[in-house]
Amino acid sequence: MAAAAGLSSGQVLIRKAPQGKTHVYNIAFNRPDVRNAITLEMMTDLSRAAKYLSGLPQSECRAVVLSGEGKSFCAGRDLKASRNFTPDQAKEYLQGMKDGVKAVLGLPMPVIAAVHGHAMGGGLEFALASDLRVASPATVLRLPETALGLIPGVGGCVLLPLMLPIATALDMVYTSRPVQATEAFNFGLVNRLTESDNAEDVYNKALELASSIAANGPLAVRAAKRVIRKRQDEEFPPWLESASAEREPLTFTKDHQAALDWFAAKKSPPAPFEGMLNEQDFFRKQVVVFIAVTEALVPCVCEVFSLADLFEHCSVQQTHKFAPDMGIVILDVSTVLSILR
Repeated sequence: MAAAAGLSSGQVLIRKAPQGKTHVYNIAFNRPDVRNAITLEMMTDLSRAAKYLSGLPQSECRAVVLSGEGKSFCAGRDLKASRNFTPDQAKEYLQGMKDGVKAVLGLPMPVIAAVHGHAMGGGLEFALASDLRVASPATVLRLPETALGLIPGVGGCVLLPLMLPIATALDMVYTSRPVQATEAFNFGLVNRLTESDNAEDVYNKALELASSIAANGPLAVRAAKRVIRKRQDEEFPPWLESASAEREPLTFTKDHQAALDWFAAKKSPPAPFEGMLNEQDFFRKQVVVFIAVTEALVPCVCEVFSLADLFEHCSVQQTHKFAPDMGIVILDVSTVLSILR
């Protein structure tokens, strides 16, 4: 097995399926020592791998198996590596995750996720971005974000409601509980179960499913995917942006920082969560300013201020309306002009 040309980090591998499984390719996460925890480099190479396979002739690559090397499919975000991210680094990482999920979703041929061990957080979101999922009975699927003071920001809150009854999707997100593949099979999230928990059996069963698809007309299969995915393709981009916009301010809350601390210390989660922003995050929040002109409100579209910038120039008492939690501050004309100067 070797990294394809252009996949510089070695954290994502491409291989062609063995003889007898023609027209099938495999994309594999390759950080087995940390259960394929996600890094920005991995997401860059995942996007490159998807672009490479998308560029192959339709008759050559007819199905893709997405898998993970080692004991798990993908454990999700690398919490140790990302624990001390700056705001800019956290934003870049989230964008990389979004790009990775969109790369899997954008593959024109069917994608089958071979899921074994754990598919956690972002790892499960990659399985959700696939068309079909094969898993072993003991495989654990989980969106743990709410237990970490976050939300699933790159597909969990978006793709699950398109696949499952809304109550089932809400159950998984709200409780953050681990779901075994046998239960997920019963409510339709997993398409095939293996008899054993052997990772190789999962991979081989996914290859068999991919091969059966590849035996059909490639033009017809791709056309069917385009039609069936049309609603998702139309709704996903704005919905994803909404989800990531909700997640971003949660990244530096006291709740999330406390959760990262107990995770690093391997302790039980803090109880109860405070449900409050850090003071620095309150001042970092971006707000849109509206100018109050007599009875009308005129949006100041040329400027977006941070609360820190606003408080440098005026007090809360100077504002007509103050709702930073909604991202809106309304000021009188003279105050806005003083800031712009």
